[in-house]
Amino acid sequence: MTATNYCTATEPVVETTTPKFDISVDQLGTIYSVGYSDLKKYSLHNHLPTTLKKKVEAVGKVSWLLRDPSWYVLYHLKNKSGKRFLFYGPDDCGKSVCLLQIIHYCLANDWIVLHVPSVFKWTHSSRELKPLLQTDGLYDLPDDTVDWLSQFKEMNHQHISELKLSQDYTWNNKETVKAGESLLDIIKLGIAKPKVSHNVFHTIFNEISVLNKQSVLLAVDDINGCYCPTSFKQVEPEHLCIVKTLREFLQPNKFKGVVVGSVSRRLLKNMRTKGTRYTGMVSGRKGRYLLESFDPVKVMPFSAGEFNTYINNLNKENWMNKELNKLMEDELWTLSGGVPGELEKICRYI
Repeated sequence: MTATNYCTATEPVVETTTPKFDISVDQLGTIYSVGYSDLKKYSLHNHLPTTLKKKVEAVGKVSWLLRDPSWYVLYHLKNKSGKRFLFYGPDDCGKSVCLLQIIHYCLANDWIVLHVPSVFKWTHSSRELKPLLQTDGLYDLPDDTVDWLSQFKEMNHQHISELKLSQDYTWNNKETVKAGESLLDIIKLGIAKPKVSHNVFHTIFNEISVLNKQSVLLAVDDINGCYCPTSFKQVEPEHLCIVKTLREFLQPNKFKGVVVGSVSRRLLKNMRTKGTRYTGMVSGRKGRYLLESFDPVKVMPFSAGEFNTYINNLNKENWMNKELNKLMEDELWTLSGGVPGELEKICRYI
């Protein structure tokens, strides 16, 4: 796997106060803000990291730093020059935030977005696991699937009301839906009847994946969870209906839209893995070859310029009790190593 080469922002870093989606090298290293009302409009407020969500609720906006990895993907989306991207890199460096920036850009530009906030939350779910009576060896997570259907409906409500099924679907002996029926009505059916929610989930992916006149994004956080052991005894990830469907549509020639994922080492600290490549280390042999079909985009700790911009923004928005002097900033840089997650943890106590 070859890491992506980026253009580097010229320092010193300059701040802007509003997002600009005409994406240029000049925007690298700038802070842009998205209002809480916009986040709620796109149902993104519930998918923010816990600490970030608290900040957003307090100040009414989220402030994002436009970094090289996000800009690289956004640039290619705007210019239609790539379809499969994978954020990877050390823990706590902002892979999930990069993914949220891509999702926001797409929603703001009228894309349909299929967002999976965390595959690991499915494969390590504490909620009810039901065996499918009509399909031996498969299991359903009805509560998790209904939650996803509700989130998809809220996030894409402006589009799905106009979409109709392109074909008939027979889910079981009693449940059949016909071509021409409203996709919104099918989603409502899946929410009201959890026992068919996994069928509706597959139907949505099948219908959305072949749209020609509508831009579509499939965004998957913890994408390697599709190929890693589950917390369920003797249940592999491909035995979970929703994960099986997701794996099907992650295949390179199955999904016509753009696919952006991020890999994570969460929950894998005790997992024995082989291989020197990062995707192999975090996904095992089964997922390695699929993930290597993506354009790899490495997310690393802050550069010195990004660190300064981040700290200046915290001071500007009064997130610290006192303004930092140069010596304190140097100590912060040393203690955190420029890792965004570590830096945020330290700054909570200043």
